[in-house]
Amino acid sequence: KQNNKERIVIIIGGNHHNTLGVIRGLGRKGVRSHVIVTSGGEGSFVLKSKYIEKGYSVKGSQAAIVLLLERYMDAAQKPILIACHDVISSVIDLNLERLRKNFVVPGCAEQGRITYLMNKKVMGEEAKKYGLAIPKTYILKSGSEDVESVTYPCITKPVESMAGSKSEIHICKKPEQLSSFLAKEPDKEYVVQQFVEKEFEFQLIGCSIAGGKDIVIPGYTEILRQPKTTNTGFLHYQALNSSFDKTIDATRNFIRGIGYSGLFSVEFLRDKQGVDYFMEMNFRNDGNTISVTNAGVTLPYIWYLSCIGEDYRQEIKPVHDEYVMPEFTELALLQKCEITIAQWWRDMRKATCYMDYADDDPAPTDGWKRYNHLKWRVLAKHIVKRLIGRNEK
Repeated sequence: KQNNKERIVIIIGGNHHNTLGVIRGLGRKGVRSHVIVTSGGEGSFVLKSKYIEKGYSVKGSQAAIVLLLERYMDAAQKPILIACHDVISSVIDLNLERLRKNFVVPGCAEQGRITYLMNKKVMGEEAKKYGLAIPKTYILKSGSEDVESVTYPCITKPVESMAGSKSEIHICKKPEQLSSFLAKEPDKEYVVQQFVEKEFEFQLIGCSIAGGKDIVIPGYTEILRQPKTTNTGFLHYQALNSSFDKTIDATRNFIRGIGYSGLFSVEFLRDKQGVDYFMEMNFRNDGNTISVTNAGVTLPYIWYLSCIGEDYRQEIKPVHDEYVMPEFTELALLQKCEITIAQWWRDMRKATCYMDYADDDPAPTDGWKRYNHLKWRVLAKHIVKRLIGRNEK
């Protein structure tokens, strides 16, 4: 039997809580990772984690592949790769043939398949095949006559997840508004979807093993409050109930149908009639996975155990509720007056875990001077000014 104590886990991601969450989840299970950070430079706060065996900082995802091929080709056993953002998932996928000879790689069996599926039009069509509901969807660009046939209100999105930005997401209530938006980038195509009046937004975060032969989805996140500038908001993680059964079955069929292996998340909107609309799938670890870890199930560790042939089923347990706070995003919202002090204080007290800070691993946030000193000083000044203003009224 292989000596799995020698097995290396390599986490590749940005200078971001997504990467940090995987490091901590594995570290708490006794697995110290090798980490390649593709942004943040030598001052990366992620690389300060006590759970890292070796850490590297490179410029971009292509450089991460070069580092893998230079330093890990002669490992005694194939290192296990974990991707923490869309670009590295695509780059790994596009280098699948040469990587899988020497690494355990997440993704599909065919090189380029993940990158192809990241196109929102393709992804939506595939999801629909397996019974997932999707909003009415169009691919349009400037000058298209189809703006008249679109169901309004609608929302615009980038066609490619990797290359898109929040500035490309825009709600249009009538054809004139859509035409005006499309005219800003005359040669660029956009996904235009029926705007769903949501009851709430949720994610299914999980791990797919052996191309979907086993799919672990312990619970779901409900986004309680989401900022305009990011998809990371204050959220509630909780156990599934029977209202999710149909969506869970269709999601499993979708993942099994495309043959995906690895960590993932799938995003949905539930409308006021109880219909769950598929938004997109992320073929990587999700930034909110720390909520699953803190709720009692460590998905990155399940992936690790499955890769080394150990029993991972013992790690699948009932989850408990967690309220997760992206604390530094919240400070920025408070500073910009996008939330009130009362709301911030109420939610901070309700939170049971945070995206960046952890009691057992304080060095990343303690050493991040930009937040540890400047942000808190600005916050204190901001609170005082607002309290003075309130008293003067």
